[in-house]
Amino acid sequence: MKKIVISLIIILFCWKIYMVYNYGNNPYWGKYESPESNTTLLLKRDNKCVLIGKE
Repeated sequence: MKKIVISLIIILFCWKIYMVYNYGNNPYWGKYESPESNTTLLLKRDNKCVLIGKE
């Protein structure tokens, strides 16, 4: 029983690492901030973006 639980935890841990480091087709996803114009650009993995303007 312990072996099953430990192996399940290891599999879930490896899956989580894969999800974090799997960029798919867009390696540029993330959050970019411009200090000069006080704007933030959020790039998503599905090639969509959100532009946030701060004042």
